[in-house]
Amino acid sequence: MLGRDMEGRPVVYKRFHGGTRLRDMVSLGVSVQKMVRYEEWFAETVLETMGHRGQWTTIFDLQGIRLSGLDSKALEFIRRYIALDFEHYPERLAKCFFINVPGFLKWFCRRVCAFLDARTRQKISILGGPDDWKHALAGTLDLHILPKYFDGAAIPSRGLGG
Repeated sequence: MLGRDMEGRPVVYKRFHGGTRLRDMVSLGVSVQKMVRYEEWFAETVLETMGHRGQWTTIFDLQGIRLSGLDSKALEFIRRYIALDFEHYPERLAKCFFINVPGFLKWFCRRVCAFLDARTRQKISILGGPDDWKHALAGTLDLHILPKYFDGAAIPSRGLGG
C-alpha cells in the first residue's frame, strides 16, 4: 500500500515487471494457483488494515509488459485473478487505474472490460504513460504517495506495498 487517496481509501500499487514470465515461475514450482492465493492473502491483509470496511483504489503499473509475456499461463493468471476479485471482493473496488499500458495492451484491456458490468467499467481507467495518467491520478490521490521512480516519495516494499 502506498497510502490513502483523497477519500481516505487505501491505495494499492501493483507493478508488473516486463521481464517477468509466469511460465518461468511455474517451471520453478510457483503455480498459477499459488500466485492467485498470494493475491487473495494480499487482499485479505488490506482488508485487515481497513477493519473489513470500505473500498480501495488500485494502481496496476504495466510498464515494460511485452506481448511475448502474455502466454497461456499469464492469461490463466489474469482470468483467475479477475474471478477471485469478482467472487470475493465485488464491492471493494472504488477506482482502478492501469497505468503505463502499452498500445497493444490497451486494446486487450478494453476487450476484457467489455465483459464487465457497467458499474465496474466506470471505475476503471486504462492509461498510457505519465502524460496520460498523472492528471487522472491527481484527481484521486496526492501524487506524492507514488513511488520515487514516478517523482513521488514512496519506496514500495516487496510485501504489502508493492
